[in-house]
Amino acid sequence: MIDARKLWSDRFQAHIKETSRYLKYIFNGHIAIAMFFFISALAYYYQRWLLELPEEFPTAWVIGIAFGLTASYSPVRTLLKEPDLVFLLPAEHQLKEYFNRCLGYSFIVQLYLIFLVAAALGPLYFESYPQLGMGHYLLMLLGMLLVKAVNMMANWWMLKERNVNVRSADQLVRTIISIFLFLLFAQNELLYAGILFIILLCLVLYIRHISSRKAGLVFDVLVTKDQARMRTFYRIANMFTDVPHLKNTVKKKACTCSLAYSINYL
Repeated sequence: MIDARKLWSDRFQAHIKETSRYLKYIFNGHIAIAMFFFISALAYYYQRWLLELPEEFPTAWVIGIAFGLTASYSPVRTLLKEPDLVFLLPAEHQLKEYFNRCLGYSFIVQLYLIFLVAAALGPLYFESYPQLGMGHYLLMLLGMLLVKAVNMMANWWMLKERNVNVRSADQLVRTIISIFLFLLFAQNELLYAGILFIILLCLVLYIRHISSRKAGLVFDVLVTKDQARMRTFYRIANMFTDVPHLKNTVKKKACTCSLAYSINYL
């Protein structure tokens, strides 16, 4: 019998320890000071540009694309490892609590991106649509949180689908719907935006129905996606400090290439 809560706690603590180990190098004192001055300069020129903003500037499209992409990009971190393909796969029915916590963690950790986009585009929106005010923008922000949650559930259910083309097509359709939804929302076309949200919700419910007929989660896809995200993190961290995990991966590939070359030569 697997204790899903203890498994999550152990994996989560190990993940936080591993990422914190490199984050302290990425965000050291010098980098923090440089980022502060860079953001300050960017904010200054951004404010000056807003004073000369052309009337025909497509603010609604900028908002729609930025909010739509942010809301539709909703990966799920499962913290699974390769040995889980052997040890956890037969016990998938015992891991419901574990995966629920994965979904909660994935949503919370992505909130920074939502608030970052909203904070960056807020001045542009208020300059272009001063009549709508803060209330409408906050409502749009709440809408982005809701749409992101819906997209994340769709991404999770689609992880029962092995065909990468089906998953890609689903992601593309939901992204397009999300972009046009926020495009209409930005223009205060709440009725049409609501209709698009209902269409998105129906699509997600259909995905849930289809996924319920699948045998189970595709564990090897989950492991591959998590490994890819960690490799991306290690590559970023490697620009600030040595990352042994990344070096091991590179050496392994180099060895494989050398072996293949030797075989071909023989």
